[in-house]
Amino acid sequence: MAKLTPQESGSLITLYCADRFGGEWSNLLQAGQNGSLTITLHKTSDYEFKQPGSGYAYEAEASGQTGTTYYTLSGSTFYFYQGVKVAGSGSFLGQATKQEMADYIVKKGQLAEFKQLAKKVGRDHG
Repeated sequence: MAKLTPQESGSLITLYCADRFGGEWSNLLQAGQNGSLTITLHKTSDYEFKQPGSGYAYEAEASGQTGTTYYTLSGSTFYFYQGVKVAGSGSFLGQATKQEMADYIVKKGQLAEFKQLAKKVGRDHG
């Protein structure tokens, strides 16, 4: 699972975070399964993230709802947040690499869900 499309990455992150952290990520997953998911790029300078990563924040939102679930990326490590407001920080939930997330959803038997959700992910460059 090293080479994922942006849609597959969005699906992987959403499934992983919904299962691991629940809360707003679970709400996002449910809304995305019933409609669609969009990943929007923002500059991290507009926020106060614990781990700003490479300078971009990825906002995950479902079917036109304003997202409060974000992630940043530094090297190969993703950092996850929920409850994010513009110019705010949100709650830092944890971190994982793509491989750790992939191993996790395979172990949980969520491969079919992953493929299904990936078809519903769109990308907006903000």
